[in-house]
Amino acid sequence: MSTSVCRLCGSAGMASVVDLGATPPCELFLTADQVDQPEMTYPLHLRVCTSCWLAQIPPLIVPEDTFTEYA
Repeated sequence: MSTSVCRLCGSAGMASVVDLGATPPCELFLTADQVDQPEMTYPLHLRVCTSCWLAQIPPLIVPEDTFTEYA
């Protein structure tokens, strides 16, 4: 889905609220061998729809890739 279209109402009026840059997924536990390797990162850019006011980040990661490891 495009980051320029609201997921709720389909409006193209998306306003930038805060851009925190590229961030790795939070639920990933790295092994000792992986600590020095580059991690995959995704943009953490919050936008709000100017029509329905839904705040949203781009849908870049599917749940199957996000919720894989738990302590």
